[in-house]
Amino acid sequence: MAALSSGTKTILDATGGNVVVKTGVDSGDSTTSPAHAIIDAATGALLNFDSVFANTRPPRLTSGVSFNRPADTTAYTAGDLVANSTTAGSVTALTIPAARANDIPAEIIQATLKKSGTTPTNAIFRVHFFGASPGVANGDNGVFTPSTFALYFGAIDVTLGLPSSVGCVGIGVATQGATVPFVPASGTQNIFALIECRAAYTPVSGETFTLEVGVR
Repeated sequence: MAALSSGTKTILDATGGNVVVKTGVDSGDSTTSPAHAIIDAATGALLNFDSVFANTRPPRLTSGVSFNRPADTTAYTAGDLVANSTTAGSVTALTIPAARANDIPAEIIQATLKKSGTTPTNAIFRVHFFGASPGVANGDNGVFTPSTFALYFGAIDVTLGLPSSVGCVGIGVATQGATVPFVPASGTQNIFALIECRAAYTPVSGETFTLEVGVR
């Protein structure tokens, strides 16, 4: 339905208060180019529906993001970084489009971690979440030492105890608190993650790790 003129209509909320819905000039179909917004009572600014209702929707699972660890089988010790490179300057944190819309805060309720190796022995990991892509002091199999915790949100421990013919998987929840609240990097939906090994794990050469997060 197209809205062809500007104006305001006042309706009442559940408490009897006024809610103002404003229609803007829009000759397109409102199902693809919505012509409506909600006015912020405090500022008078128009709010996008996605922004207003983003955190009232059901939880969702993000698409998986992956990396391949180096082509070696050197065993980790607890506290080592698991990453895509043994060179600190080449380590790339996982980029997760976790928020429903740009700049919208949310919370992580669980993390699903998968690996291509089929052995679950000592496959215990801690996923750390950041609001900006963090640097590290060491590469893969070195001590996990991020460059900053200024935009650190929290962590989730995952034990990959369920093996199959295509790999192993595990699901974990926050190490502190019920969830991991976050605010995405400015102007984006993205948060960032690094993985720390929490046991004496022996990897497969070039093993693939994939992370998904449940968000609400």
